[in-house]
Amino acid sequence: MSFYFPAYHARCQAFLAIKHNMAEREKEKVLALKELGLKISRARIQRGIPATRLSDMIGKNPSYIQKVELGIVNVSYWALLEICECLEINPKNLF
Repeated sequence: MSFYFPAYHARCQAFLAIKHNMAEREKEKVLALKELGLKISRARIQRGIPATRLSDMIGKNPSYIQKVELGIVNVSYWALLEICECLEINPKNLF
């Protein structure tokens, strides 16, 4: 014999919908970070600046630049401004 509890079922459905929305937002975030990293990488390469030199210019570890360009880390606002200044690009062009 099985029991059906409408209130419990509705809460489960709501939880699953929220979980799905969170997963979709996480996918969007990952794609946005990858796109941002690609734009930074292209700008850096166009200017002939090695990643190690850029990392020295902004005072970060070279692996940080690599992670930013691969979209692995969420770059901070200030680090992004420093990167843009070093690459001589307007931050608006990255979005």
